[in-house]
Amino acid sequence: MRFFAKVGAYVLGNVLISVITGAATFIWLIAFGVPYPLLLAIFVAVLDLVPIVGSTVAGVVVAAVAPDRVASDLHRNDRVFSSHFGSSRTTCWYRESSAAW
Repeated sequence: MRFFAKVGAYVLGNVLISVITGAATFIWLIAFGVPYPLLLAIFVAVLDLVPIVGSTVAGVVVAAVAPDRVASDLHRNDRVFSSHFGSSRTTCWYRESSAAW
């Protein structure tokens, strides 16, 4: 019987840490204007329950989504042609002439 009480306490602690992680992620994503903050925060909270690799995978997914938004906000004020992370999509925020480039 004590075994189940200890395992239950461990699981409850793990769920509590996942909820805190999800809430902190949500606040961070809102602060930086990353798209889909609630979906990504829930994703982080659920994957945080997976031992060893869960939080790493969640961090990689959030890091893959976040730079596109943050980089576009940074480049918007630069008045330069910017290419987003090697993709074929190029955004022009300022054009010197109307000629096609």
